[in-house]
Amino acid sequence: TGFNATFGLIVRPINFFRFGASVSTPTLYNLNDTYDASVTANWNDFYYSDPIGGDTVLNNLYAESALVKSNFSLRTPFKVSGGAALFFGDVGFVSLDVDYLDYSLMFLSSNDFSMDADNDYINDNYTNSLNLRAGGEIRIDVIRLRAGYAMNNVPTNSTISFNTANHRLSAGFGLRLDNVFFDLALVNNRINKQLSPYILADNSQPVVDATVNNFSGILTMGVNF
Repeated sequence: TGFNATFGLIVRPINFFRFGASVSTPTLYNLNDTYDASVTANWNDFYYSDPIGGDTVLNNLYAESALVKSNFSLRTPFKVSGGAALFFGDVGFVSLDVDYLDYSLMFLSSNDFSMDADNDYINDNYTNSLNLRAGGEIRIDVIRLRAGYAMNNVPTNSTISFNTANHRLSAGFGLRLDNVFFDLALVNNRINKQLSPYILADNSQPVVDATVNNFSGILTMGVNF
């Protein structure tokens, strides 16, 4: 469960131009977590020599942890947004939006255990980010043609080298009839990220650059009344 609030305004000084700004408060999440783990090993009749505890033959071994239940809270960063749009009469429009977030302001807390180490890691390794969205629409009678681009960053500072950027390209087609409308959008979600199995003190660990491409289609139908 979580809640937040957004406050903003939109100004239209002239007929074909509009700009706006908004501030979103941090989202306060309450989370319940249940955790357990188990491991099974097959040693295939391995002879283990132990002069203290005695020699033994290892075969199937099993171990499990206790069930751990915990409750904790997460506070996300606040967000400041600004945007502008140009309208070209009945021909269409273009728009641009920018979001500012400071990920170092995330905060974890719990009555069950201390999360100081996690909060110290957040403060030491995360910084601010600018997210970008741009798009436009062309209108031809009842037909709508659309295209858009968005970029979201999850930035880290210089102490660690793992950066993630999420790029989304979209194209859409729509029909606006008297009482109904249809919209089809195709979205390419491209994620560029860096991975490493461990971190060294001098930050010289090997890092792999990975790219993930996902394609999705969204169809929307609606009725005006």
